[in-house]
Amino acid sequence: MLQPLDDKISEETAPRGCCSKLTAPIRKYWLGCCVCSVIVVSAMVPVGVFVIAPKVAQSIMDKTIINLPNSTMNPCTSSLESWIHNNAVITLNAPFPIMPTTTLHSFKQVLHTTTCNVSGQVVGGAECGSKAAPNLLGTYTSPEMKLNKGDNTNNFTVSMDLKDPAVITQGFILPMLTPVFSGAPGGKARLILSAEDVTISLLGVKIRGLKLHNELTCTGSQILPAVDNPICAKPENAAGYMMSCVAGDLSLTTTSTTAPTTTSTTTGQADVVV
Repeated sequence: MLQPLDDKISEETAPRGCCSKLTAPIRKYWLGCCVCSVIVVSAMVPVGVFVIAPKVAQSIMDKTIINLPNSTMNPCTSSLESWIHNNAVITLNAPFPIMPTTTLHSFKQVLHTTTCNVSGQVVGGAECGSKAAPNLLGTYTSPEMKLNKGDNTNNFTVSMDLKDPAVITQGFILPMLTPVFSGAPGGKARLILSAEDVTISLLGVKIRGLKLHNELTCTGSQILPAVDNPICAKPENAAGYMMSCVAGDLSLTTTSTTAPTTTSTTTGQADVVV
């Protein structure tokens, strides 16, 4: 008895998908390759986030340039504090052609100048030559900022905790502004900005433990009339001392306009939080 044609189609001659044409060993090989690829990709994602990202972030921090076209200090006489008004230009030199907005979270900013002792008195770095050494000015809490690649202008006001009145006045303010009293151009002083635990957020990833180190050269601009200072321990009027600071470890004794350079001494390990 004749069988229907369809019944004669054996398993060997039945149509199959392209993958079914592979022999069992080959199918196992490709299945193994797929599994390995998934494992490799799964491993590379945390490597990129937790290992590569912090290194890239620290490199960006090292190459960041800070200028203060206008910075004014209103130090208190009744307490070791100063009202600070900063007009800051932060230049983010990212290695990517396009970079999303980066959040620089609030952090503790540490400020130093350079000084030495002459006849038992603190003097500014301009008078010290090779004996100039960093001396703590004080600290303040830097506000959160949104930064993009290139120049970012930020205006902010903070309360700064001062360390030593002699360092502030004799080592920093007077070297810059004493010449202004006689109508001469302002003198110069070094300003060193540093931080040990900076956090940034980028594409939803929070990277902690970054370090910041920038050296600036400040020039006195003018002395402003006294105003009510809201951060002093007692109500008082405090004069303002205005300066302009450019990026770079420039000469304190000349009017050189050498191109600014940045100095970085950052070390350590950053942490990533997703």
